[in-house]
Amino acid sequence: IGRLPDGVGTFRTFSINASPGQENYDVIVSQLRINEVMARNQSLRYSGVEGTPDWIEIANHSAAAMDIGGIRIRVSGKDEWIVPEGMRLPAGGLLVLWCDGEGLIERTALKGFNLGRSLGGGADLIELFDSEGRLLDQIEYGPQVPDRSIGWTGGRWELLLEVSPGAVNSQGSPLGVATDLRINEWRGGGDGDDWLELFNLGDLPVSLRGLYLSDDPSL
Repeated sequence: IGRLPDGVGTFRTFSINASPGQENYDVIVSQLRINEVMARNQSLRYSGVEGTPDWIEIANHSAAAMDIGGIRIRVSGKDEWIVPEGMRLPAGGLLVLWCDGEGLIERTALKGFNLGRSLGGGADLIELFDSEGRLLDQIEYGPQVPDRSIGWTGGRWELLLEVSPGAVNSQGSPLGVATDLRINEWRGGGDGDDWLELFNLGDLPVSLRGLYLSDDPSL
């Protein structure tokens, strides 16, 4: 919550553009977006790429080429990679950034576009900033299906039917129903963290969007 401009006006909620220690700013309507994410690559290989790296795809949704030099990608709120100066992304263009934590890409021609770390397959936060550090886009995701990507399609983030780095996103994948989920195992008490395991009885992935856990049956 803050004021715009700084120090004057009324307080308002900043949903994605918090700026501690910096000048307050409005949400930027940007045509540069995070477009597709592969966060749990276990077996998929790509031409000219060693190993099975994760990746992030950035899209220019505008009708003109865009200078993206200085654009920043931040993962897990700390690890940051900056697009080299002078780089332009054509209208409708896609940029794939590899997330190789094993150093395999450093031996290929793609080494300049490696964030140097793998993505979290269980959960992670990816943020896109302009050269002045203002947030343009972000995606925070939960547990991922191995060898499947999530992407922007139909106006929302979905598990995609096909993996498509550097190409137009496919439609969303068919999904199972939440009634196929079971509480399968749990641990409580003693040393270490408590945990609970869910099991999917069906043949299709099930979206956990909107589901919640509670220890109060009255809810």
